[in-house]
Amino acid sequence: MLHVSLCFGTISKNPKDYPLFKVEGVQLYKLISVGRDVPHAWVRLLPQPLILSALKEVHDSPIGGHFGVLKTWNRMRQFYYFPKMKQVIRDYIKKCSSCFGHKPVLLKPSGFMGAQRVCSQPWEVISADLMGYFPTTTSGNRFLLVITDLFSKYVEIFAIKKAEAKAALNTAVHDVTGFSPHRLVFGTELCLDGRLRELRAPSDPELPDCADRAVHLEKLASLKEMYLTVLSRLQKAYEKNARSYNLRRREVRYEEGQVVYRRNYVKSDAAAYFSTKLAPKYLGPFVIKKRVGARGYLLVGQDGKEDGPWHVHDLKLSPESTEMCT
Repeated sequence: MLHVSLCFGTISKNPKDYPLFKVEGVQLYKLISVGRDVPHAWVRLLPQPLILSALKEVHDSPIGGHFGVLKTWNRMRQFYYFPKMKQVIRDYIKKCSSCFGHKPVLLKPSGFMGAQRVCSQPWEVISADLMGYFPTTTSGNRFLLVITDLFSKYVEIFAIKKAEAKAALNTAVHDVTGFSPHRLVFGTELCLDGRLRELRAPSDPELPDCADRAVHLEKLASLKEMYLTVLSRLQKAYEKNARSYNLRRREVRYEEGQVVYRRNYVKSDAAAYFSTKLAPKYLGPFVIKKRVGARGYLLVGQDGKEDGPWHVHDLKLSPESTEMCT
């Protein structure tokens, strides 16, 4: 980089040999092209120690507005000059934490589709979604609890008045009775982890007629073939969905110790005069503490507190780190 102190002495001794430079007092100036309105202007030639403060003045200040490279460069050259100015500005903006937190990621979303949930029979694996708030019904219900069997796609929908821990309370062993409320009411524990009881004949069964039993056994035998067919179709559906899903995404893997920013989930609040549009899209920096599951990461903030885990699509790698994509 041009050494201003050496240039200052040389130009002072032979000003006619350097028509694009001039010395005024203790300042060195250079004649450069500023723009269409001002084709040429004398601007100050900055020494190395003052470049950072000038960048903060032109880019970080309220007047600077954290604009991009071109606008910051146009503003900078109205007042200052230093060698490789545009590249220095580009590197500075790339590492600006405020710009990094507010600007979106112009890449495909991170994270491929997760692995297929393995299930071989109905009610082995279920999903539960709590939906609401909905308009209150005449019965006072405002939520929907949707239970879906992932094997058969059978759906049960329950209208509820409020989101509560009813299932947890009914399946926990009570201190007084020594049993869970569900077992006392229904005679068995509620199975929540997908395990199915083996179908066994009761000790004193009421046997149907022989003809009916034969038909029933035939139906039971056909269930195995039906389940195999369903498994094959589920696998094909997963592969088809995965191809479509992964086509618009990229696989990203972060390592422990890398610096990232995480997505900022906030809502506008008119009462507090707060708009989501003006909030930073990402918060940080955070350090990745460890990987959680296939695509989750536990973060640690600058205050030392854990944050997360966060899904990979909510993270953005800091410029100081090196992204590892597979």
